[in-house]
Amino acid sequence: MSATQYDAIADAYASSEQFAMREHIETPVLTRALGPVTGLDVLDLACGPGNYTRAYKRAGARRVVGVDISPEMLRIALAEEAARPLGIEYQQHAAEALPSFAPFDAASAVYLLHYAESREQLLRMCAGVHRNLKPGGRFAAMVTLLDEPFLRTGKNYNSYGVHEHATLPLVEGAKVAIDFLMDDPPFTIQIFHWTRATYEAALREAAFRDIQFFPQAPSEVAIQRFGAAFWQDFIAHPPAQAISCTA
Repeated sequence: MSATQYDAIADAYASSEQFAMREHIETPVLTRALGPVTGLDVLDLACGPGNYTRAYKRAGARRVVGVDISPEMLRIALAEEAARPLGIEYQQHAAEALPSFAPFDAASAVYLLHYAESREQLLRMCAGVHRNLKPGGRFAAMVTLLDEPFLRTGKNYNSYGVHEHATLPLVEGAKVAIDFLMDDPPFTIQIFHWTRATYEAALREAAFRDIQFFPQAPSEVAIQRFGAAFWQDFIAHPPAQAISCTA
């Protein structure tokens, strides 16, 4: 994954972190997948502007280290740390070439694994995380999982602020463009399509166990705010899932 993609959109992406879908869907699902972090040492990969690193620290994590490939993303995270210090460390590394830190109790990777351009790169990402976890440490990741039947209907997730572009039929490793519509002007990121089976195989080969998948679903707050009918397509065809596993 190249840093260039996020360097160019760092400020716009940072503003998307406040998007309602992330607050009321992504965060609750990831929190469930990762579990409590109070008193733990936590590694946050693809930390971006640092929203989750700050959330972990405020939730009582002992040590938090954020890692991202993009210097522009880290610039935003470091500026926030300088303005409102929490004692968070930030480092620039590619996830597939992650160094060995002191082992962590837990690690997260929100929208990282789907940037792997090959199965080999995906395995290197998973192996790097496992290498940095204590035995029994938890790893939670959020990944886009394209729903081909839903895309074939001609529908998309525009109502929820994103639009996915992919050539059908889907093949493993295919390039996928995702437009973030909530910003003005909208911006686009490119990821790669991998199936649930491929993610699970890479995690198992990296020696993870107890692998579970958690489909994204709107929280009660989201349903109350927007109405149940608004979320029907999202619930029937969740665009992403959280993965939880143990080292």
